[in-house]
Amino acid sequence: MLGLDNVGARQAEALGLVNRVVPEGTHLHEARKVARQLARIDQPLMSQTKLAINRAYSIMGLEQALEAGLEIDTLIEGEGMPTKQEFLAIVRDQGLRAALAWRDREGVINEGLFRIADEHPVRFESTGTLDDDGDGGVPEIG
Repeated sequence: MLGLDNVGARQAEALGLVNRVVPEGTHLHEARKVARQLARIDQPLMSQTKLAINRAYSIMGLEQALEAGLEIDTLIEGEGMPTKQEFLAIVRDQGLRAALAWRDREGVINEGLFRIADEHPVRFESTGTLDDDGDGGVPEIG
């Protein structure tokens, strides 16, 4: 992920990749708690709420962003950028440590990603948050 080889739980939360981090060993209990909350919601109400959320994301351009992301991913992974080919050649000839050092020293893989992103811009706008109850971004349904 743009040069981040390992992302810890707290960093993932700070980046918005996850909506919350729970204490070690409590994940199953927390998941069941959320499942029980969801199970109490009237199913037609949940379906209509999900439809409304999906429409809002559509209006904000999520579908276009996903399509652009897929196109960019295809350029990066499918065809293989020159920097990726060089990285893989170093892995093959000198090992992974040498390739990672080359990547970190040169920054060429990330620069290549930014070049592609500049060629295929995606505009995101924030219209606020679904978090109106202070639970860290998990919308309450029902």
